[in-house]
Amino acid sequence: MLQRAPPTLLLQSGLHEDAAALERLADACGMTVVRRVRARTALPAGNMAFYGDSFSGPRLVAERHYELLEPTFDLLACLPHEFVRRQISFGPLCALVARHATGFFKPADACAKAFHGTVYDHGAAAALASGRHADAPSLFSEVVAWSVELRLVMHCGRVLSAACYMRDHRRAPEPLQPFAIDPALVAEAVAFAKRLNHDARVDLPPAFVVDVGLIPDRGWAVVEFNPLWCSRFYGAAVPAYFAALADVIFDHGAVPADWRRWSVRAQATGSC
Repeated sequence: MLQRAPPTLLLQSGLHEDAAALERLADACGMTVVRRVRARTALPAGNMAFYGDSFSGPRLVAERHYELLEPTFDLLACLPHEFVRRQISFGPLCALVARHATGFFKPADACAKAFHGTVYDHGAAAALASGRHADAPSLFSEVVAWSVELRLVMHCGRVLSAACYMRDHRRAPEPLQPFAIDPALVAEAVAFAKRLNHDARVDLPPAFVVDVGLIPDRGWAVVEFNPLWCSRFYGAAVPAYFAALADVIFDHGAVPADWRRWSVRAQATGSC
């Protein structure tokens, strides 16, 4: 965790409920908040915290204003089996379909809505893979049933929050009102996430969101990873989020050397 003064919060998010909750909390904490900037507005530099969405974040990187840190697109497929408890593969969509034919397919980039992430049968998968998304970096997953799914916000090995957004195949109807579940299940999910974060075989960015779920007869497993800066929290905002959101945004070219591997978008556009 980098030690810095309280950051300025840059809000460019279409996730209105979560952004509003962060803004209210930042105002209560006496932080400076820069709301949605216009085309000719000068972007702030220096010590920032950023909360955006799948459009604003990539645009800021592409225009070389900032670099944003996030999980690599293949991270889920790189985990030891004990953390996923199902078959996972990463690669171009066409290659995945050729190998697996049926299953759950989704874009590997959380911000690239190249196609809808869902379960595809053989015919639908083949048709998808033969179209314009054939080369899209993608993830395949063996189809499993989840009894509960929780979203955990992580920062430098610590669990900042854990909220149940899916229960019995139903998603929480309100973004800031997670399902109430047995506290023992929450404790199990948190303990699982801590094991993941402290496993020497697993290389994780400084701050991110991880969804974990319980597969009946298999146990707890990672559902997916997402960038912290464009993910819903599924619960109340907490002050610790600001330090985490400050550790995912840097002025262009200013990412610390040991964190540069997490500046995925800047590397992909050749701007590093």
